Amino acid sequence: MEGCRGSWAASAASVLPIQQSHFFTSDTFSTFFTTLAIYIGVLLVTEPDDASPKDMLVLCALFGLAVGLAMACKINTALVALLLPPR
Repeated sequence: MEGCRGSWAASAASVLPIQQSHFFTSDTFSTFFTTLAIYIGVLLVTEPDDASPKDMLVLCALFGLAVGLAMACKINTALVALLLPPR
């Protein structure tokens, strides 16, 4: 979890999101939703085998929602959908 905190700190200290927010580009939104989809994909992979099917369905639905919102911002983020692991 320490690496996650470090990446959040690095993102908070960077100036690129601030610069792009002045021009309202879609890169910050697509980056957020792409990162969210990757995080949910990691949760799906590391989910224990005794997890209930309802929990897996919720995670898959959240993954699809995050990928859909990322694609709504920029279409080239569609490749993130390939990260969904087969079960």
